[in-house]
Amino acid sequence: MADQQDEWTGGAPTLEEETRAARGRLGELFISVVVVTVLVGAALNIITSMLIVHFNGQSDLLIAGACVALATLLLALVIPRVSTTVSEFHEELEIALPMLVTTRDVEVGIVSGYETVTELAHAALAHRPEPERATLAAALAASLDDKSARATVARFAVEMAQLIFTTQLLRESRLLLGQTAPFRRARAIARAQEGVDQVDVAAILSGLQTAGNAPRNPYLTPTTYGVRQKGPLPRGMCLLLEPLEPPTGKRRQRNIFAEAPLLAVTGGRDSWLGVTAYWEFSDYALPRADAPRTGFMARCFLRNLSDPALRAAAVAEERAAIAALDPGRTPDDLQAHARACARLYDRATRPRILRIFVRMDGSFRVRLLANERRQRGRYIWGAAVSRRLTGIDTAAFISALRERGQAVPSRDQ
Repeated sequence: MADQQDEWTGGAPTLEEETRAARGRLGELFISVVVVTVLVGAALNIITSMLIVHFNGQSDLLIAGACVALATLLLALVIPRVSTTVSEFHEELEIALPMLVTTRDVEVGIVSGYETVTELAHAALAHRPEPERATLAAALAASLDDKSARATVARFAVEMAQLIFTTQLLRESRLLLGQTAPFRRARAIARAQEGVDQVDVAAILSGLQTAGNAPRNPYLTPTTYGVRQKGPLPRGMCLLLEPLEPPTGKRRQRNIFAEAPLLAVTGGRDSWLGVTAYWEFSDYALPRADAPRTGFMARCFLRNLSDPALRAAAVAEERAAIAALDPGRTPDDLQAHARACARLYDRATRPRILRIFVRMDGSFRVRLLANERRQRGRYIWGAAVSRRLTGIDTAAFISALRERGQAVPSRDQ
């Protein structure tokens, strides 16, 4: 969907345009069928007259009945297809997790302007046992060639993505369909629904935690901060959460785009919205003493950290980098930047900013001749929720920084 990043205005312009197009196609098809039917009917009348000469009356009735049955069958097959509008969309998202790593512990740094992601992840990780955090800290500090450590970090990234998108989807759905929906500008979404069902999120998560030998997500539990016990969804739709199973062996080596389905909201064949993460992750390049241009994207997160000491060191490094990049720089400016980088990294807590890649897909059918309100309401809800979920993308964070007057990169650096 091309306008996935646009602000929601309370209407459903895409659906209305596609619905009108479907009605137009149906009218054109109807006219064409009438003309063809007249011509074919004339030919059939001539052929029938010839057959009557050769057969008796009982055979004529059998032929007429067969023709009626065949026409009914064709109508039953064709009309549902030509009167159905299928709306699909696809969006690639990226979220960032600023990790603050020590020798024996790790935490997710809270970033001003990116609290939706960082506060949730920070609380979820902080409530895990110390040995578990120590294992993750060792994996984050390990060499990039350490495959075991990378697998540990990849699993952590995907589990956090499932937590973030599940809680955010339910939160946005509550804003669109909950009790306060009539008092919001997007009230048209709630009005378009045939009904609203309250999904028992706690029961779904409890079942996920005890699902046989399948790997569980320790961060997504009924007691996790930010996870509500229930959430509203359009009537007839249900929330599906699948256990996360990382690819192993040759399957992982052959496919660097191995996927992990995070969640799906489905209403049968007519309605489906899914979020999928990639097992492969990346890092934002951090500032370097020998390359002042490197780390522009990372600086956007570091300068907005809630940790005052690390934030002050990051701001000092960025100012030194600006001076080192000035055309009139001196050797003292380059040395000052090197010292600023040393103060940023020569401390017990070292930053590492993970990049997690996620894909969002949706497919919604609207039949013009039956259940149009139910299907139309589901589509409007799915389009609205998907637009709102793009608000946790790093591009939205960078856009917010630009509006606040902060320096931002024109591309990933």
